[in-house]
Amino acid sequence: MSFAGASKHVGVLVKAQLIHRRMERRQQVFTLDPRPMAEMRD
Repeated sequence: MSFAGASKHVGVLVKAQLIHRRMERRQQVFTLDPRPMAEMRD
């Protein structure tokens, strides 16, 4: 998978609020937020 392709997938997950992105120096760190998935399950 290309970087551009992976970036698009990550962007969709961020927009859906399933993951959160933050910058630490020159790196992007992603954190999973399971709450939206739990709301869909309930």
